[in-house]
Amino acid sequence: MSFFEATPLGRTLSRFTFDMEVLDFTLNQNMAVVIVAISWITASICVMVAILPWIILALVPVTILYFSLQLFFRKSGADLQRLDAVSRSPIQSMLAEGLDGAATIRVFQQKDNFLRKLQLLAEINAGAMLNFVSAHRWIGLRIEIIGAILVFTCSLLVVICNSHFEISPGFAALLITWSTNFTISLGFLVDHM
Repeated sequence: MSFFEATPLGRTLSRFTFDMEVLDFTLNQNMAVVIVAISWITASICVMVAILPWIILALVPVTILYFSLQLFFRKSGADLQRLDAVSRSPIQSMLAEGLDGAATIRVFQQKDNFLRKLQLLAEINAGAMLNFVSAHRWIGLRIEIIGAILVFTCSLLVVICNSHFEISPGFAALLITWSTNFTISLGFLVDHM
């Protein structure tokens, strides 16, 4: 039995169309965003350390926490994305079958039955997609909390230890701005890696 006889048409179409979309569009866009995000992260670390060298003591735990969250998310995120793709395949198969057999569906008056099955498949896919989007929001919230901790630490070091560090107000604002950019870049990195 050949591959195309054993595999449903929708799964084959889903696999090929999704792979081509990833290669043509998504991969190029994501790589550009990853390069920009890594550049921003590197620049923000350099600026923060140049202004306040003691910030490295806060950056090391934040970076370790970020990578541990990223590893935790990657395990479940890949499975959730796979569930979304698997639940999308029957929809595409049914749509292809509906287009090919539209006349037969009308002749045997199975339009309502066909629509009911299609709606059930769409609801299953919506549930899988909701889980995937919720997992992304979960990691996004944690990244924002990590960023808020970093900005708070920068602000606290500037306010409490300013007599020792003697940082001018302009450099203090630059430090806080770049610590915020660090958080934004981490969020971009999570979304596009």
